[in-house]
Amino acid sequence: MKKLLLAILLTVVPVSNLSAKLISQTRVPASDTSELISPKTGVNYAQLQDMLSQEQWRRANYKTRELLLRAAGREAAGWADVASIEKLACWDIAKVERLWQDYSNGRFGLASQFPVFISTGNKPGTTNQEAYQRFGETVGWREEGRWKGIQNFTYNLSAPSGHLPSAYFSTFSIYGNDLVVTTYFKRAADCGVVNQSSSLDIVK
Repeated sequence: MKKLLLAILLTVVPVSNLSAKLISQTRVPASDTSELISPKTGVNYAQLQDMLSQEQWRRANYKTRELLLRAAGREAAGWADVASIEKLACWDIAKVERLWQDYSNGRFGLASQFPVFISTGNKPGTTNQEAYQRFGETVGWREEGRWKGIQNFTYNLSAPSGHLPSAYFSTFSIYGNDLVVTTYFKRAADCGVVNQSSSLDIVK
């Protein structure tokens, strides 16, 4: 009886060890968020990545605004001015751009918006109401001569290219503050996140 019990133990223990080893190997390692935390502003973009990876476009759009305001030091104010956008860390702009580009397969983000912005007659850092309206119409922010509220945006991949994120930096509206938006495009260009000369080549 003792020999039989010993034999059973010898066969069970290795299997148990092997099972434990396999379980430990298949566990999903803790996510490393170090690459999602800005070394310039300390803003953590992990939540934005999670939302985008799950195609939660609406939530990601609102989260983008929140995080960029935080990066600009304007979260408490709830809106950003030209001066704060001009100083926005290039790292943060680039991270937001990369996340939107990656998870939308290039459909959303600055790289999709900027060529349209240029082709509709806009210049980064300056305002032209007619040109800005053409831009809004092309990316789907305007319809039938009126600006849409962000609650009426199209939050799926059927939206026009460049539809998201809506770079609004005001608690009131992106549209009444187009200088801030064009300043954001200029800052992105100055940071090398978008290339103005390439955009001009595209639209020729």
